[in-house]
Parts: sequence; structure tokens; C-alpha cells
Amino acid sequence: MRTNAMNKQRRHLLARRPETEPTSREGGFTLIELLIVCVVTPIIIGALSAALMASFKLQSSVSNRVTDSGDAQVVAASFQNDVQSAKYVTTQTQSSPECGTGTQLLGLESNLQSNGTFNNVISYVTRPVPGVNGAPPTATLVRQACQNGSLTPISTTTLSYDITSSQLAPAVTCTANALTCATVSQWVSAQDVLSVKLVVTEPRSQYQYSLLAVPAQSAALQSNGAPIITTTTTNCNFATPNTGTYSATLCFVNFALLNNSQNMLDATSGCLEMSVALPGNFTLYFCLGITGDPVKAVAFPTYADAFLGNSIGGVPFYIGVNGDPALYQYNSGSNTTITISKIVIDNPQGVPATGWEAVGADAETTDPGESITYNSDQVLNLLPNTASSNVGDACNMPDSQGNPGPGGTDLTGIGSTTVECQSTWQANVPRTGSSMVWATTPSYLTTTMHGAGLQGMSFGLLLS
Repeated sequence: MRTNAMNKQRRHLLARRPETEPTSREGGFTLIELLIVCVVTPIIIGALSAALMASFKLQSSVSNRVTDSGDAQVVAASFQNDVQSAKYVTTQTQSSPECGTGTQLLGLESNLQSNGTFNNVISYVTRPVPGVNGAPPTATLVRQACQNGSLTPISTTTLSYDITSSQLAPAVTCTANALTCATVSQWVSAQDVLSVKLVVTEPRSQYQYSLLAVPAQSAALQSNGAPIITTTTTNCNFATPNTGTYSATLCFVNFALLNNSQNMLDATSGCLEMSVALPGNFTLYFCLGITGDPVKAVAFPTYADAFLGNSIGGVPFYIGVNGDPALYQYNSGSNTTITISKIVIDNPQGVPATGWEAVGADAETTDPGESITYNSDQVLNLLPNTASSNVGDACNMPDSQGNPGPGGTDLTGIGSTTVECQSTWQANVPRTGSSMVWATTPSYLTTTMHGAGLQGMSFGLLLS
């Protein structure tokens, strides 16, 4: 009885035990559950791994493309400026001269010096990079710059770290009359080069870009007043104080650099780009072209009886000007045209200046059968020799008795864009004046000289 009662009570207590209370039975996974886990888990992990690998691969591709596009910008910044400044171009793999070492893609020379060598030599070369982990070899593009006749680089800059090992040299396109442009076995004058095009494909990203540049030396003569890239620099000089009405403000350009044969060749074959250092860190830019019979740069006075730069009768007229400010004909009976175009003056901040005048002057004498003609895009005015005499007895013709008439009677066109000085009277004594004209901020000034004997001209600036 007692035993049955105890068992009944025990069954009652078990029936009331909460479901959350553990029983004495052991828990676990069934075989089916384990099979499901073993099958599904690799699928999930595989999918996640594939997505992660794709993300890493995409990140690497994007990184390569960003890096390569950055290389393109760096290459472009140097390539454009170097080609624009070039006087000679070559695509020889090795050239003389060549700056530094490496397989040359492009060689550039600029800034010809009086000794006949170029101050700047730049070589774009490739250098091999071995392939890694079975990848094909690549190369780097390196810019090497040399100065002062040395072929040891003063700077070596890696412009791109990812170019093909078989990178092609730039394509050089020239004018029709440039017979040397079809061959890359020699240097080509930039005067004849129409374009230099470099095409680069970077292997890591297959990113391709093209760079196109034009040497400023080959630019057609245009009277638009635009600044130019210069390869030749000179100065201008004032006369001795109080030896001319404008001796304190008239600065004559020094053309001595034209006595270098290469500079003269550039000027006579199209355009010699020049810059002139002016007082106050201002800079004059222009393009000099010479056509017709040859001239040379000489000092004032051009000959014993010339008025400009001389002392006639003890009276000095713009004497003491340093350098060679006159362009003077070699041969009697010559015809020469001097074109000074693209005239711009920049202030120290590179902003075009105002308040200046360009001056053209007769640096010899204009005698019977001779003339000197000035032409500009701005009105030409007479710059008087003195307060009491505009041109002295220059540009003169005789009166009815054969005596010299009033000075300047054969000076025509003042107040227009074309002024001519001629003479039908020959003085028995040196001339007592010279034709001088000025124009406000012109973009070009052309002087045409017709000599029975010799003729000469000068170019300067009136600086306020």
C-alpha cells in the first residue's frame, strides 16, 4: 500500500515538471541535420569566397587604371612643354647629342647658344622592367634633361611606370618641303615639324592615351599678339642720357644674336622667336622674320654719315647704345623686309602690359633711289628727332632751284598704317635727321628697305 502510494505521488510530480526543466534524456543532432550542414556550408563559403575574390580583383583593376591615368597626366605635362620649346627633334634610338642613357624615343634640343651648341637637350627614354610571376616584361618612361653642353642629366624623372617593352617612338609629321622628316635617322628642324604624336598603351590596365604637341618654332606667322614660347633671349639698351628727345625711355632691341648662323637661318626661313628682358622684370616677346636680301646685326652708327647713333656737327643723337641694335644690308641695291610679329609685353605676373609704344627707325640714310617703308596694324605716328626738327633733311626732295627743300617732304602716310620715307636729294654733307615712327601697342611692325647703296633699320620700345 505504502509503495503504491509513493509511486503514484512520483508520477504526479513528474507530470507537473516544467517543460523547460531538463530531463534525464540525452540531446543531439540527427544524421539528416548533419548531412544538410555538410552539404550547404561549403556552398555558402564558396559563394562568399568568389564574391570576395571578385572584389579584390576589381579593386586591383581600378587601382591600376587610376595609377595609369595619373601617369598620362604626368607625361602630358612634360611632353607638351618640351615639344613646344624644341628647335630640333629626333626619334633616333640613339642620337648625338643624347642626354643620359637608355633607349631613346624622342630627343629635343632648344635654346641655341652663341657657340653653336644647344643649352637644353632632353631625351625621353625607356628602361626595361622584368616580368614577375610569369608576367611579360614591361618598361618605364623616363625624362632626362641636360644643360650647357653636358650630356650628364641634371634631372631624371620617371614619368610612367607602366608602358610596353615595345613602346613605339612618337610619330613626327612635317611640312611638304621637309625632305628629312620621312626619315628618323637624323635631327629635324622644328621649323618644319607640324606635329609630334605619342601613343601609349599601359599593359596593367590596357589604358591607352594619345599626346599631340606642336613646336612653337613651326607656328605660322600670325599677327595676333599671342605670347610665344621663346628659344632665344636678348636685351634692349638705352642711349646716353640727354642725347635724344626720348633717350630716357626709348630702349633699342639688341639683335647681336642674329650673328649666329643658326639664328639667322631660323629668321630667314620663317620665324626666330625672341624674348627681350625689359626694366622692372617686364618681358617683350616677338617673332622675327627676314625676307629678301641678307642683313647683319651691327652697332650704331651703321656708317660714318649715318644720323642715328652718331654725333653730327657735334650734336649727339642717341649715342652710346650698347650691343648691335641695327639690321644692316650687306649688298648695295638690295631689297629686304624685316617683320616683327606677335608682339607682346608681359608684366612680372605674366599679364599683358599696356602703355607702351613700338618704334621703327632708319638706322642708315635714305638717299636718291632709296626708300624705307613702315607698316603696322596700328596707326603710325612720327617720332620727332628734336623739338624743333621732325626728321631734319631726311626724306627730302629739292626745290625748283635744286636746293634742299623743307625736311620730310618725301615722308608720306603719317597718321595711317603705312608710312614711306624716300629721297630725291643727295646731301653734300651728312644727313641731319632720320625717319622714326611709333605705334601704340601694335601686334606687328614691318620695315621694308630698298637701297641704291645700303639701308639699315632699328626696332625699339617707348616705355612709360
